[in-house]
Amino acid sequence: MVNTALNIKDCNRLIVVSHLLPTVCRFRGKLLKSSAVSISSYEQYLAEKEERYKSLELNVNFNSKWEFTHRQSHSAMNSGIQVLKQELGADKVIHLGLPGDLETVEGQKISWSELNENSEMRESLINELYSELKQIPLLIEPEIIHSYYNGYCKSVLWPLFHYILQNYSSGRKENEYWEAYKLVNEIFTKKIAEIYQPGDLIWFQDYHFLVAPSLLRKAIPTSTIGLFLHTPFPTSEIFRSLAKKKDILKGILGSNLVGFQTYSYSRHFISNCTRILGLESTPRGIEYNGSVTSVEIFPIGIDVENLQKELNTSSIIKKIASFRERYAGKKIIIGSDSLDKTKGVEYKLKAYQKFLRLYPEWQSKVILIQITNQNTENENNVALQSEISEMVSRINGEFGTIEHQPLLYYQNRIDRQEYYALLSIADVALITSLRDGMNTMSYDYIVCQKDNFGPLILSEFTGVAGSLSDALMINPWDQTGIANAIYEALTMPKEEQIIKHKHLYKIVSTQTVQSWAKSFVIELLRNSYSYDPSVPIPLLERNTIKEKYIHAKKRLIFFDYDGTLTPIVKTPSAAVPSIEMLAALRTLTYDPNNVVFIISGRDQAFLDKHLGHIRNLGMSAEHGFLIKYPGGVWINCESDTDLTWRNDVENIFNFYTERTQGSFVEKKKCAITWHYRLADPAYGAFQAKECQNHIENSVLSKYPIEILHGKKCLEVRPITVNKGEIVRQLMNIHPDCDFVLCAGDDRTDEDMFKALVENDIEKDNIFTTIVGGVSKKSIAHWRVSEPKDLIDVMEVLAQCTANDISKTN
Repeated sequence: MVNTALNIKDCNRLIVVSHLLPTVCRFRGKLLKSSAVSISSYEQYLAEKEERYKSLELNVNFNSKWEFTHRQSHSAMNSGIQVLKQELGADKVIHLGLPGDLETVEGQKISWSELNENSEMRESLINELYSELKQIPLLIEPEIIHSYYNGYCKSVLWPLFHYILQNYSSGRKENEYWEAYKLVNEIFTKKIAEIYQPGDLIWFQDYHFLVAPSLLRKAIPTSTIGLFLHTPFPTSEIFRSLAKKKDILKGILGSNLVGFQTYSYSRHFISNCTRILGLESTPRGIEYNGSVTSVEIFPIGIDVENLQKELNTSSIIKKIASFRERYAGKKIIIGSDSLDKTKGVEYKLKAYQKFLRLYPEWQSKVILIQITNQNTENENNVALQSEISEMVSRINGEFGTIEHQPLLYYQNRIDRQEYYALLSIADVALITSLRDGMNTMSYDYIVCQKDNFGPLILSEFTGVAGSLSDALMINPWDQTGIANAIYEALTMPKEEQIIKHKHLYKIVSTQTVQSWAKSFVIELLRNSYSYDPSVPIPLLERNTIKEKYIHAKKRLIFFDYDGTLTPIVKTPSAAVPSIEMLAALRTLTYDPNNVVFIISGRDQAFLDKHLGHIRNLGMSAEHGFLIKYPGGVWINCESDTDLTWRNDVENIFNFYTERTQGSFVEKKKCAITWHYRLADPAYGAFQAKECQNHIENSVLSKYPIEILHGKKCLEVRPITVNKGEIVRQLMNIHPDCDFVLCAGDDRTDEDMFKALVENDIEKDNIFTTIVGGVSKKSIAHWRVSEPKDLIDVMEVLAQCTANDISKTN
């Protein structure tokens, strides 16, 4: 790792991308029927809004046409971004996002048509947001946003990531949502590319931008991209039900760094990549397209320092005193959740009802205050709200009296100061989430309980459960267990409460939003410094190779097969050549000035079956053990090679095949290969390591052989057999060659590239080409991203040959 002692100030510029900007935008003019703008009297406006300004602690430029206030939602993330602005300087943090709902300062909604038709209003919004706050709003049609956000984000990804499987009667609606999701990601990517400067770090926030990293990687290959998932990430058994699962995973893997709240979420992501995409995982992350996407853990927290300051303000102190007087003599249980199936509010109420039945002595002594922020845009939430309201009525009807109501239910977002005051006077906090990423209420409660030391009852399915081990852990589906936990919390001795709270507070005060934001950016910065794409290999320039090809008198062309001319597939026999590749290859062999060879690890039977019909094509099988010159027959190049080791290796491979479902042995003339592409990815990789150790300890020391760990396979072959020897042999046969194209994709092909270093051909006429991503390491001079790109180059050269043949005829 390079430059480990990094500082946050080493960051050149940071581009943060989130679904919504952290700013609420209100227009200071009046909307007329003609959509003309009339700016309000600022003096009158300030007089009316003075108190609101004070409570929100705003910094407002009163000479502008828009009022900007802090958005209350996503407070943890927005606080982290604010910290980065303070550390780096406001001008070095640029924030992209949707502006959200727009309105006038009088509360009049601004429609899309009004904003779109009024250029003065629209331009002033864009200009003032950037000049005052370095924020860039993306203005997109409401219909697209609805399908993107309410559709794919909230109706497809959100439920799935929280382990709720959706039942789609038809895929038409989901496809419509998916197209909108891709479109919005493309719009954001295009805007980033417009403002990008070399050295910028790009940080995408959450599941709203899961395909944007790969889009940006294509637009700016050398960019440094980070993605943090604030939500859980499901297991492969759940995630594989998503129709676009591969697109989503490949989109995420365009990032240099992917961050998760907990280890289990990161483990699930890696498991999805290995099981669904068949990729290899490393201690650093996931290998994809020749590069490694780092996967790390970054527990997010809250702004403890600011919260403590706010708790000491006179307004909150007064509210705390008022609430203590109102609920004197009662034990208070507090719950605060958004209206969502994943929050488990209905399970909480059922468990509370169970508690009052199991412990009747508490029926007149305890009050559950449940705050639920409504979001009725989702039809499922409307039904949930109705169910919760009915349960509230039943509980109060069963246990309530004229003097006492055991359940107080607030259906709207309450004032922030009242929220903190309630957390401060509560005796117990109850969180019953079915799945949750970051539950900030638990952290807020711990900080607010600095004098009360109330216990925290926490669902084991929240993202913070692993950190807050001194909370009383509950299963939200276990009503009796929750009821008993409530009783334990209410009767817990004060000494035990103080000890538990001390431990919890230590965690909350160290895992702050400041540490989360800084650690992610520093890791992303470190990733940018260690990003070394093998002294970056440039993309193969078609015009350059075309010109050299046309002027050459004698050409040697060498191709690997798997991963070079065809993509890697799970079943080796399924890697059949495409029609386009065969046509280009056949045309290249027609040219009498060309010597074209396939040099592969495949056996001769496979090569003969799929490529043997091309008359002028030369082939080498099993990494050079067998060779077939154009128009000739197969020849054993290593006839005197010792193969007595084969039985020992085959017995070991058979041993592991019997114990690894989905694996199989492929026997060649000089090599034996054990494939585990169809096995469970994790278990297959484990067995491969065990198998390799077994061979190294029992066979390798006795024979001149080597073990190659390829793509989901182990191959044992004689140490004298490699592709480089075939290339050297062919170069000696054709000393008049003045042009070479040699393409491959893995370690065995590096032997070919090395062989081409030692010759008298002008270096500009040798095109060693690696197939893979921008950071793939190789000694090759050129690169193409994937097999189809190489086939495109072959077609360009084949067209040159076809033109020459037509001229001759």
